[in-house]
Amino acid sequence: MLNFFMLSAFAVFIFRVPFTGSFLTFTLAALIYVTITTGGLLISAFMSSQIAAIFGTALITLIPAVQYSGMIDPVSSLQGVGAFIGKIYPAAHFVTISWGTFSKALGL
Repeated sequence: MLNFFMLSAFAVFIFRVPFTGSFLTFTLAALIYVTITTGGLLISAFMSSQIAAIFGTALITLIPAVQYSGMIDPVSSLQGVGAFIGKIYPAAHFVTISWGTFSKALGL
């Protein structure tokens, strides 16, 4: 969570990104997102080596999270299995919450 607070402060104070929404909502969403995404640690518990854990985590969590979260292409433009994956990954929901709290003044 320290990284979250530092990056939020950098965005607002150094890069002058206007934050118009509820910081409490943004912080709660980040806490939930960080808690859910620690599933990568669970993967490492079942792997035999650190290299296998790194590759397993990258293949199962990181690559689909970036591809289907809406960071590159909007989730609404995905079709079929891609749309389903985009809707179940927590990164897609966190991107939506981030956009809403930063630019649309959304709160709880």
